[in-house]
Amino acid sequence: MKVSLLGVEFNSPNRGCGALAYSICQILRKMSREKKENLSVVAVLFDVTPIPEGILDDVKIKYIKNQPKKLSFWKLCYKEFKSSDVVLDFSMGDSFADIYGKKRFLLASMLKKLAMMSGTKFVMAPQTIGPFSNKMMSRVAKHILKKCDLCFVRDSLSEEYTYKLCGRRPLLTTDVAFELSYKKDAFERSDKRRIGFNPSGLLWTGTKDFVASKHLIVDYREYVRRVFEVWSQEEVELYLIPHVFTQNGGGMEDDLRACKEIQEMFPKTKIVSEYATPMDAKGFIATLDVFVGARMHATVGAFSSGVATIPFSYSRKFEGLFYDLEYPYLVEATTINTEEAVERTLQWVKEYVKLRDQVVVSTKLLSKKQVVFYDSLFDVIKD
Repeated sequence: MKVSLLGVEFNSPNRGCGALAYSICQILRKMSREKKENLSVVAVLFDVTPIPEGILDDVKIKYIKNQPKKLSFWKLCYKEFKSSDVVLDFSMGDSFADIYGKKRFLLASMLKKLAMMSGTKFVMAPQTIGPFSNKMMSRVAKHILKKCDLCFVRDSLSEEYTYKLCGRRPLLTTDVAFELSYKKDAFERSDKRRIGFNPSGLLWTGTKDFVASKHLIVDYREYVRRVFEVWSQEEVELYLIPHVFTQNGGGMEDDLRACKEIQEMFPKTKIVSEYATPMDAKGFIATLDVFVGARMHATVGAFSSGVATIPFSYSRKFEGLFYDLEYPYLVEATTINTEEAVERTLQWVKEYVKLRDQVVVSTKLLSKKQVVFYDSLFDVIKD
């Protein structure tokens, strides 16, 4: 059983992309065992550093470095796609949209088109679709969505958007990262509430293609300052948990850089960044009482480990995913002001037991959504 993967990264500074990569490999391994076949994976990656030993040792993984300026890269991709049973494309979860700029979208779209040209079944794996305000990008997206063999979306907002864009009704499931395995860290429990906070470097600093003030009503830096001013006066344990970062804290949208700047203002906080894989990060997050996060896959990790979770939403991908699970505790930064965002966060952190109970209820909806993806993909590979 051979599967080619696009739009994921095992070793990306973005642990969300890593969560997608590891999760889908775990799902594919389950399928291969059910089919009683060995699993071979070809992954097109920007970082081809081998994954740590002891994680997917029974899966044969071939890494292809993403080098779009080289003709040999495109030839190799075509060869591997053609010999695969299926090509799965995740678009990094939310990059099949124009929110991050043309360059990222067009490169990913060229790989999608190449996969379809190979004649192998091409599947748009569970992800957010759109929105597109750029007409050219919208036309490219419409073509790909109409021509792919199977299209999954991870939320009902993307389902409706896809239908309106191209007339195709995609299969509604949920994010595969909910299935990411983990082992809860051992820790010594105190009487203090354990609050985890994932600041987004994207919102904290911004990039050339993303300026927070153009997308949010909430002043993100002011929001962070005000919630930490309150928490710093309380008897709580405060943890800053980066999700997109390098250990040197470099880069415009690096969460660790934001964590260090927040810690300078609030020395009571502790930064937790020494983890090798997304599974390790999830293992620590699972020890918390409540988690507030602006990186979606950080909140997915918290939610799926049973922690009271407060997503800070800067795009509709949050609302689509969590509202489909009947989970209402989102700070919707595109529709409310800073004062409201601060009040909701502080109140919900106090009520974390109520949120945790709702996580349990909402989690029961996950299995029905997850089986849609598993069964449909299994049938495609079987054919």
